[in-house]
Amino acid sequence: VGVGRRVGAGGGGRVGAGVGVWVRVGVGVCVAIAGGYALTGLAVVLLGQLLVRAGMPASEAVVSAGMSGMVIYLGLLLWALACVNVARLCGWMAWGGAVLAGLVGVLR
Repeated sequence: VGVGRRVGAGGGGRVGAGVGVWVRVGVGVCVAIAGGYALTGLAVVLLGQLLVRAGMPASEAVVSAGMSGMVIYLGLLLWALACVNVARLCGWMAWGGAVLAGLVGVLR
């Protein structure tokens, strides 16, 4: 091993090694941001409907649901960025969106 050469680092010195990893990371970040935003929107609508049905005035329900959306989005974003498998992340986001959209549709 020559001076200045690190053993086992960077995929053996090939240019472009590890590009697939960066693509998966980029896709995961995009799914986390967009999917988290969509799921948060559905969750806020659902929470607003539930709060109105529970007897809260509509204006207060909208504000409460909107403020809780910040915490919901943060939680979803942290969970999505912690996922290693992008396909599983997409599946869970799609399943969650379908469930939330179904519940919103039922409560209308």
